[in-house]
Amino acid sequence: QAGLVAVADLIVADQEREGRQARLWTVTSRSMRADRMMRMVSEAVSCTDALTGLLEELCRFHGATIGRMWQLNSGDQTMTEISRFNDETLDAHSYFRQEPRERLSSKNMFVAEAILANAPRSVRYAEVEDRSHFVLMDAAISAGLIGQVSYPIHVQDQMFGVSLAFSNTEIDLYAVQADVAGLANTIRPALFRKV
Repeated sequence: QAGLVAVADLIVADQEREGRQARLWTVTSRSMRADRMMRMVSEAVSCTDALTGLLEELCRFHGATIGRMWQLNSGDQTMTEISRFNDETLDAHSYFRQEPRERLSSKNMFVAEAILANAPRSVRYAEVEDRSHFVLMDAAISAGLIGQVSYPIHVQDQMFGVSLAFSNTEIDLYAVQADVAGLANTIRPALFRKV
């Protein structure tokens, strides 16, 4: 019986060690990613180039089908697309490969709501009650997208937002939101310097 207890103790100790190693790898990996993004922002020619690089990195890391970087124009409350990312699998004739036909404003976009509230927003399209309020949502659903994460990035007096949209039904939108929040806080000082 003492031998069985010793074996059980060894198994538990081994599992705990593996857990510690996995946590250490996660922290190290996140730190290396944040460092790479900081360097990308620092070496970018402009703030727009920096945000474009960040958008592509976030989309590829999280497997987003579509990524957009937006700026809220405070004068007329319209939204201007600064940068875009389209996954190669997105249909060539998709609405999202074209320039927006509708006027995009602070009143009809999830990302605009996130910017104005200065708070991230995660949404699954199937759970939205009033679809007519959001101008791009029907096109998103017809393109096979299931939801998006929107995150505000305020750089001095300029208000930007990143939106990542997903077609993978297994994606944990809140985990993506938390990751983007952590990275945004890390790189914010570098973006201030870039501006």
